[in-house]
Amino acid sequence: MANISLKSMLEASIDPKLVARSKKTGKLVYFKTPQAKDAAMKAGSHEEPKKDKKAQAKQSAQSANMFKGDYTKDRELPTNDFSDVKGPKPGDIVVPNKGEHKGQKHKVIHVFDDGSMNIQPVGLKAKDIKYRQGAVKAKPEDIELPK
Repeated sequence: MANISLKSMLEASIDPKLVARSKKTGKLVYFKTPQAKDAAMKAGSHEEPKKDKKAQAKQSAQSANMFKGDYTKDRELPTNDFSDVKGPKPGDIVVPNKGEHKGQKHKVIHVFDDGSMNIQPVGLKAKDIKYRQGAVKAKPEDIELPK
């Protein structure tokens, strides 16, 4: 006995002109007569079927892309302008006057709003750095500019 799918039998006997999409559920509705379809369309409960659901899903997914657009234009990016900062800036070389590596050159990694900064020794191997995590926070009075 041959396998006959019910869907293929239904689709074969339905006139595509008698199909409409329900506005309430979004499902396709098959009408028996053109008059019944026209009455539903005039009542506003149904509309002409558009593209298939897959094409509609692709369209809605493309238009709802949250990564679309220029995000950087919508927000203000922090500037690396340190012209108003007194003292060392990130990248400058300083010498701490206390601590485990006092007297050695350090590179400023970050400057905080209160003037303190993170510094990291320059010219040492990682295993020779005695600071935990490789850097330390220093107050402005604890550093000097190199000579």
